[in-house]
Amino acid sequence: MFWIGSISFLLLIPSLWGAAQLDWKEHEAEVLAQAAHDHQPIVAAFLGNKFCPWSEKLVDDVLSVEAFQQKIEEHAILWKVGLDQENSEEQLKLRKKYRVEECPSILLLDPMGNEFARFGYLPEDASEYAARLVQIIADFQEICVAFDQQDKTINAKRWKELYVKAGQLSVPIFQQEIIERGIQVDKKCYFLTEKYAQLLKSHKLKNKEVKAFRQQLLKSDPDNRYGTQFKVAMLEFYKRTAIPKKPCEKVIRPLVDYLARFGKKDRENAWKAEWTIAQYLHTKNAEQKALEYAARAHEKAPAPMKDHIAEIMDTMRSENADGL
Repeated sequence: MFWIGSISFLLLIPSLWGAAQLDWKEHEAEVLAQAAHDHQPIVAAFLGNKFCPWSEKLVDDVLSVEAFQQKIEEHAILWKVGLDQENSEEQLKLRKKYRVEECPSILLLDPMGNEFARFGYLPEDASEYAARLVQIIADFQEICVAFDQQDKTINAKRWKELYVKAGQLSVPIFQQEIIERGIQVDKKCYFLTEKYAQLLKSHKLKNKEVKAFRQQLLKSDPDNRYGTQFKVAMLEFYKRTAIPKKPCEKVIRPLVDYLARFGKKDRENAWKAEWTIAQYLHTKNAEQKALEYAARAHEKAPAPMKDHIAEIMDTMRSENADGL
């Protein structure tokens, strides 16, 4: 587990980094000791044996290529872990410790061996793959530096940038921490809305905490000045689509209510709500109703979207005619 309280110890300040060895190390203890001593992150490559074609391809096309090593050598220690089909006890321990379920898996670890990002095989050349890893390491560093600042000099825009970067990491607590800090300086409800989205991922709409937070959120933007009412309606719509056998009219209710209250005032988002309803009803074979919403969306949509919507409407009409 990565703890925010230990961030200052883990800062990846470039001036502290030494040059990594070009060769791939193979022993965990050696890698962790060097990472802690040099304050370097670790690129850990968990690879299958020769019967794993994707591992072999990753090695041939990326990991063994000089362009990859040249780009990564100043930024991380390289650790290669070979995993055979018949795993030894040591390999099983490593699999469990680092939660490796498939090969190949590339993990980025902080200087204490805690994961902050992971990748599989990507259709990129050696240079592109290395650049991606280096960028993620740099993003991780930026976030750590921001967390280490105890004042409120970081504005909402900057927290939003870091929040997006944190979304590429495999440490959920990073985004959670940024949300809490962003809420303190954000006047446009962006982070309050993101917190509501996080709550909906793990709780039901009728949950007391969810209902209380929803009320707080909507009160923060009662006139939909920042589009909060629309965003909440969309979040609740998608939450309802995941409920099996939920009647269509109840699924689309959040968007219908939003349109009734703000549709005439918020033309920019109204067409999105109507188009979302149309597409959903189309998947439920409610073609006539879908076409009604699609027509209203088409009328309000920006010019670049009108042709696309019209094309889908033609498909809806055709399918509706076939079903008669």
